[in-house]
Amino acid sequence: MKSPKQKRMTLMVAAIATPMFLFGAIGGIAESFKAPPEQLIAQAETRLAKGELSEAEALILKAEQKLPESAEVATLKANLLFQQDKKEEALAQFKLAGQKPGATAMVFQMQAMIHEQLKQFPEATVALEEALKREPVNAVIHNNLAMMKLQQGDRDGAEVNLFRAIQLQPGFPDAHRNLASLYKDKGLSLDAKRHFEIYLQLKPDAKERSEIEAWLKANSSAFSTENTPN
Repeated sequence: MKSPKQKRMTLMVAAIATPMFLFGAIGGIAESFKAPPEQLIAQAETRLAKGELSEAEALILKAEQKLPESAEVATLKANLLFQQDKKEEALAQFKLAGQKPGATAMVFQMQAMIHEQLKQFPEATVALEEALKREPVNAVIHNNLAMMKLQQGDRDGAEVNLFRAIQLQPGFPDAHRNLASLYKDKGLSLDAKRHFEIYLQLKPDAKERSEIEAWLKANSSAFSTENTPN
């Protein structure tokens, strides 16, 4: 079953998902200086979620003074830099957060997303593998890792991760679509047909629907003759 965090993450095909922040207690900046670190973190998350970056920065700096070794605070600081469109600084901060005890899979997913945006696919792959160590049954990470492997021509490796994503989450539309596209490129039309049809069942309003249906119709004769091991 999808975790709440997975549900709040946009599924990646060519790009990796951005995180959503948890909502915490709202308080004034003046009062925050007397607040415990947990409250500062919650307030900073709220400000970031609202796009109130100056207020969030003040709260994060105060939290950092109280918890200088906190992976959570370091992650908030990285998210702030990312929202400020300072990608390279954000990447460096996410890597710093990843070195701290308690770093979550999301830290490495964000590293991977920025690497992907910078067309640094091997580095994105490494970051996603680190994320997978922390959440080995996360279907979204398996899907995203498959996409990075495809960018580097590793279709067999991508197939393994997509299969695992579907095994973990059978109702994951994008994993079915991505696996169908992979099979289509490999010339396995019947396998592609099966996963495209599942994708359309799971996502009937898919923007690619007409394109997929046109391909299914154009290849209908091949489906009755193709032998496939899968």
